[in-house]
Amino acid sequence: MVHSESTKYEAVAAELRARVHLMQPDESLPTERRLAEEFTVSRTTVRQAIRALIAEGLIYNVQGSGTYVAPPGLVSKTLRLTGFSQDMRQRGLVPSSRILVLETVAATGDIAAKLGIPAAGKVFHVWRLRAADGAPMALEHVWLPEAVAVAVHFQMEQSLYDQLEAAGYTVARAAETIDAVNVDA
Repeated sequence: MVHSESTKYEAVAAELRARVHLMQPDESLPTERRLAEEFTVSRTTVRQAIRALIAEGLIYNVQGSGTYVAPPGLVSKTLRLTGFSQDMRQRGLVPSSRILVLETVAATGDIAAKLGIPAAGKVFHVWRLRAADGAPMALEHVWLPEAVAVAVHFQMEQSLYDQLEAAGYTVARAAETIDAVNVDA
């Protein structure tokens, strides 16, 4: 018998995860109400299980329509700190990068504040095209304090987080802004 709420939602998530692997992309899952009845749990427990599978990229929700099986390779981002390379490898894709700009510049006030360096301090700026299995996926801007960049001697085609870790740095937080755009040539 299931007793705690966290155990209940984990059990429902595990069952749904197994079902999703047998379903077709974009196939509809039963409604929250129906799942709650089937598993004899509250709709809140079902919602928590669904949120967990959405975070894993296994399903997606369309407001007012329902919950569906995610197509393979659907891009999603969990709340835990991971880099592009790790995200792509978790999806079974091969990450790659092409450097567009590599420069040392004076930090803007906003960048300096976020990096905890003096205003107009030197930062290492990298702008790169990120790809998965050769398909362009993202344009990425990275700013690092110059002292970190000099100490690490980066290979910008490789995972930045892996290189920082290998050099003894721990990435504790990052700020990401993601915009979906149509691309041209």
